[in-house]
Amino acid sequence: MPVANLPGVAQDVAYEYANNPGLLRPQTTNMLNVLLGFSPTTPAIDAALQVGEGMTYTQYLAGIQRRETQFPFLQAVASVPIEHTMLIASRWEGQGVTSVWVPSSIVTVFQTL
Repeated sequence: MPVANLPGVAQDVAYEYANNPGLLRPQTTNMLNVLLGFSPTTPAIDAALQVGEGMTYTQYLAGIQRRETQFPFLQAVASVPIEHTMLIASRWEGQGVTSVWVPSSIVTVFQTL
């Protein structure tokens, strides 16, 4: 299975900004250029990602490229179907599965019941 292609995904984001220039902010073009692979990351980009995502560009890229398998399944609580129920098994390149988890939105549903 190939890893995710961040510049390929970022092309969709760049397309949206190109068609909606009113959404551009002072650092948007710089961020897009880094995500598209046109420019290397900078301390300003790392700082913005640290605030928004809790990680630097290098960490963000590694997370995007981390391989995972999603196992969706049907589940209902009190006859109400729960959306997006799944287990996720993920691994780093060259390793076996390093984590298995349930998305937090599912856990939140069960905590409220």
